[in-house]
Amino acid sequence: MMKSFIILALVITIAAASETNSENEKCEAASVFYDKCNKCRCANDGNGAVCTRKQCIPGEYDGDGVLIKPHHEINKRSVCIDYPDLPEGNCEFGKTYRKDCNTCFCGKMGVTACTMKECGADVVYYSRKSRSANENWGPRYNQGDLCEPGKKFFSECNECHCNTDSKSAICTLKMCPPHQE
Repeated sequence: MMKSFIILALVITIAAASETNSENEKCEAASVFYDKCNKCRCANDGNGAVCTRKQCIPGEYDGDGVLIKPHHEINKRSVCIDYPDLPEGNCEFGKTYRKDCNTCFCGKMGVTACTMKECGADVVYYSRKSRSANENWGPRYNQGDLCEPGKKFFSECNECHCNTDSKSAICTLKMCPPHQE
């Protein structure tokens, strides 16, 4: 099960990265360059490139990735994007979602790949629905504890998925804020 999860994560990452591929553009083989704030790597044959998919702040970088203004001069609050919350189950291909303080991208098979930022109590979530720090909370899970195969559960604030052996789980690794009853 763990091997399948790792392979699935790799496929999602490659699928998400391939969406940024500029197949018709030529570049210096195996070179690294910037497209605004996004880092790109040219293919080994010089035909196309794969780039990160950061949301660049308008007017912050020139086309070569050079910072135009110092960060303290840019009003980042004016470009905050309110992505919709990540839906349960499948998502819509190509859409971007928010899960707590993380950004998620929906791949071709309706499965998301999300950033894994540390989300703490001091983080302001830009979300369409309010979330309490204790909304999804469960008892701390330790590998080897029994769980129901295939079921989702929470270990403190981390989302876990129980493996088929019922003795191990795959969990996010967020730092959880102090739990308040």
